[in-house]
Amino acid sequence: MSSGENAKPDRFPPPQISDLLVLTLCASVVFGFNAPSYQDALKLYTIGWRDLLPNLLDESVTALCLFGLIVLSRQAIRRATYPVAPGHVVLLAMGPFVIFGLVLGVFRPFYSGRSVLQAIDSGLCAIVLAASLVYLLIAIRRLEWWWRVSLYLLASMIAMYLLECALDPAINVGLIGYLYRRNILAAIGSVDALIVLSACAAVAIDLRHRIRRDWLHYVGLVVLLSHTSAAMMHWGRITLRVWQGLYDRVFF
Repeated sequence: MSSGENAKPDRFPPPQISDLLVLTLCASVVFGFNAPSYQDALKLYTIGWRDLLPNLLDESVTALCLFGLIVLSRQAIRRATYPVAPGHVVLLAMGPFVIFGLVLGVFRPFYSGRSVLQAIDSGLCAIVLAASLVYLLIAIRRLEWWWRVSLYLLASMIAMYLLECALDPAINVGLIGYLYRRNILAAIGSVDALIVLSACAAVAIDLRHRIRRDWLHYVGLVVLLSHTSAAMMHWGRITLRVWQGLYDRVFF
């Protein structure tokens, strides 16, 4: 801090019209990238609301992450100091790999079926996920214990996505079966449910202690809950089948 170590951080600036314009631009970019796939599916009548809702949540998460990173970058350029909120940590942890996935999604149709390029894709995703995981584990220490629980669960989810990326090249060349990937996805679905519950509990504790957070914190909270909800929709059936199989083996 320029005014000394004991200087009190400034309050996070309130939302402005320019922020709404940036958010609209981010949403337009993200949905514009994904519009062709929706148009093709709707023309062929191959997509229903159960498929549409989690995908829309995923793209809303990407748009909000892009917006959040822009706002936080603006504050960093201005060298503004402000209290770090759990929602900021969520945006900084999830934003890079979510946006990286959006960029790679543009190029994936061009190298579909090419195992070497798919392995490079998985390796790049693993690097971004690893960087996000390292940042998250460092940043968690500055937060209250009730938010640490939720964000440690988020860290475990990112670690499982990282493991999935590491296994994907081996699955593509037939070294291991898809059973490993299915079990990882089932574990992700289970952890996502715990993240939702712990995040709701953390918000309740904030309200109980009358802790006021800035508006970008709540953007990050929406990102966290939307991402985990979409993941549970994507992998919910796999998770239920794995838990049902485990139950049958233990009790029958």
